[in-house]
Amino acid sequence: MTDPFERAVAREEMERRERTARYVAIGFRYHLRAYLMVNALLIAIWLLTTGPGSHPWPVWPIGGWGIGLYFHWVPYREHTKRTRELRAQFEDGAGRQA
Repeated sequence: MTDPFERAVAREEMERRERTARYVAIGFRYHLRAYLMVNALLIAIWLLTTGPGSHPWPVWPIGGWGIGLYFHWVPYREHTKRTRELRAQFEDGAGRQA
């Protein structure tokens, strides 16, 4: 990558991917926080009403929502990995230019 235009294009692509990865990470963190808070509330309601001696009904919303959370985590993991690889590739190419 010796051409300044190629470096600029690569830098712009890297910045776009980093921005997308940040948005995906923020969305995942909000989703995770909501998941933890709501499910803690459901467990507290269960404990205060029927208690541990009864059927643990909060496992159903926890499991169902957990599946959704997993499918939100997969793109987060992929964006993070691709961004890290692109950053390393860009820095390696820029290091060779110096």
